[in-house]
Amino acid sequence: MNFFWTLVPFSNRQMLYPIGGKGTRPRIGLRPYFAGVLDQLWVIEIGGVKLPLGLFFVLWIVCNHHYMYFEISLWKRFNSHR
Repeated sequence: MNFFWTLVPFSNRQMLYPIGGKGTRPRIGLRPYFAGVLDQLWVIEIGGVKLPLGLFFVLWIVCNHHYMYFEISLWKRFNSHR
């Protein structure tokens, strides 16, 4: 599988190996593409303070899943049979 990725012809210059220009790099930085996505999603301004509702929503989803996994008795019963 790794051999495949070294030979695939990519056209994006940031993804290519610097030497040879074929295949893809082992690590690609995603910061230029995805930096601040949640900070800029559903932003509202109240009294000069910007609130990133997208970030709060994703945080709520993660906390809710955490709560459901550890606290709800259905999950406790499910995990007790292992």
